[in-house]
Amino acid sequence: MVDLNTDFTLVIHSSSVIYGEEVDHGRFPLLKHAPADALTLLAKQLCIAAKDSGNEDLKKKRTMAQPNNDIDDVFTYTLNWWGQIHVIENNSDRSVIYIRDYSDSELLLNSRGKHRTEDVIPTGKCQVVNVMTAQMPDADWQVIPKKHLRIATTESQKLHEPEVTENFEGLHGTRPILILQPPQT
Repeated sequence: MVDLNTDFTLVIHSSSVIYGEEVDHGRFPLLKHAPADALTLLAKQLCIAAKDSGNEDLKKKRTMAQPNNDIDDVFTYTLNWWGQIHVIENNSDRSVIYIRDYSDSELLLNSRGKHRTEDVIPTGKCQVVNVMTAQMPDADWQVIPKKHLRIATTESQKLHEPEVTENFEGLHGTRPILILQPPQT
């Protein structure tokens, strides 16, 4: 089990020179949700590009899907690298409950501390549901998710299970949907 009340280290590997700086979101409250916004935009951009590319290998690593054909306008974006990043976006006119269960997966760490998550996603919102990381990249780890989506009822009391604590609100809290803008030429 992962202790979610400790500091964490973010590591970025790049083939290009990049600049990084530690920022205390307490001093810059607008940056609190920067991790979620960055992962959401990355997932959307890469999944849409893979869908349009025609490259089957790329489509296996980057998927955009509708998890329930009966509920229009709810999309998931999944990036499979050394683990998995999973984002949900609710463009429908109703709140939905999204359950993601990685209990059958092997040798993975979950940023939420549990392998089963249940979240209420209000209309017009998106959320980074899980960031799964290989416990030991050299080992034979497996991502085996089960998922379920349904309409939220008025009885839906808890917004997140496990609860999204203050420490992880910037990564796993619900956010307004980010619109991709075409590049300016």
